[in-house]
Amino acid sequence: MRKVKVLFVDDENQRRDLFKRRHPEWKIMTCETSQNAIDIIYNEYDEPFNYIYLDHDLGNIEREPSEDMYEASSTFPITTRPFVRYICRHAEKLQVKILKNTYFIVHSWNTEAAEWIAKMLQDYNYNVRIERFEYK
Repeated sequence: MRKVKVLFVDDENQRRDLFKRRHPEWKIMTCETSQNAIDIIYNEYDEPFNYIYLDHDLGNIEREPSEDMYEASSTFPITTRPFVRYICRHAEKLQVKILKNTYFIVHSWNTEAAEWIAKMLQDYNYNVRIERFEYK
């Protein structure tokens, strides 16, 4: 019997470790960035994922301030939006095999962003639900 195959995208070690402890019988791949998630999807093309868990906010990176910046902040957020856009842009090809019958769980506590992700995935006929990550 094939193990449940999961991709868990989140920047917090605590959540990734807790998720793995909750599901020791699953084959869980974790990553912290959209690019890592795209690489995993690309390299794991031989076997479909059962679930992909997505956080939205994946930390911040520093940026150089410039005169045309309207924001006072010197950082900008890293998110899963590039990954979501990638799998939507390539949905027809990916849904044939690697993401066929995959269920997406958006576990972000950022309500507005979680709804954006869910809507985008639904627009491309992916199965998705929002389920905030619980530490209990």
